[in-house]
Amino acid sequence: MYCKVKQNFPKSQIKLSKIANKTSLIAKENDNQLLNFTIMNVVQNIKEIRTAKGINQDVIAEALSVDIAVISKIENGKRELKVNELSKIANCLGVDILYLFTYPKVFVDKESLPPNNDKISVTFEISPDKREHLLKLITGK
Repeated sequence: MYCKVKQNFPKSQIKLSKIANKTSLIAKENDNQLLNFTIMNVVQNIKEIRTAKGINQDVIAEALSVDIAVISKIENGKRELKVNELSKIANCLGVDILYLFTYPKVFVDKESLPPNNDKISVTFEISPDKREHLLKLITGK
């Protein structure tokens, strides 16, 4: 014999459930947008660092054992960047992986600084806000 169970939920509980589901979908969509934005920034940072250091795409392609067209597609957002490729690219560029995520818009190669210039190289390790504050203190502006 077949038995049908009827559940009676108050209308307010059903509405709350629908709101929670919509909120969850919106949060997931926002997370995906943030992730896509971050990935686009990393890819842009890779290209900027590569060009600032005078490294050609073929050098990175060789390090990844891929065709130069793959590097072009990655830099133009037409191909996803894999995690293992990210570490190889960072290594090829001579930077830490985290640096690809936090790359300052003004690029100075630490190795090109004069010797015994520890005070200048320390400024690359502080946050952009603190760097800006330090610059204001130094320049008086």
